[in-house]
Amino acid sequence: MKFFSSLLALAAVATLTEAAKCKGAKQCQCLFPDRTHCCVYGSSAAPGKDYDCTRLCKGATRLLLKGEKEPRKCNAGGAFTCASIFTVQDRIPCYNY
Repeated sequence: MKFFSSLLALAAVATLTEAAKCKGAKQCQCLFPDRTHCCVYGSSAAPGKDYDCTRLCKGATRLLLKGEKEPRKCNAGGAFTCASIFTVQDRIPCYNY
């Protein structure tokens, strides 16, 4: 039984580590606290490139939009989804300051 518990714990750690990245031609789509789209990191479609999306999205701010006086921070503690290069074509880019 202890073997299965250890195996389960190891699988959970591997899953959490891998979940922080978007692989291949996936982009990090940073989210607002309500889980709506904030902005996107990774405009390159270069396959095989991994991004630490949690780290990138943790301090993400989207570019200034028309009518805004200052750029809006995502403020979701690093929450993100992975998106394909096709999905992010019309999305707002992120920067991290």
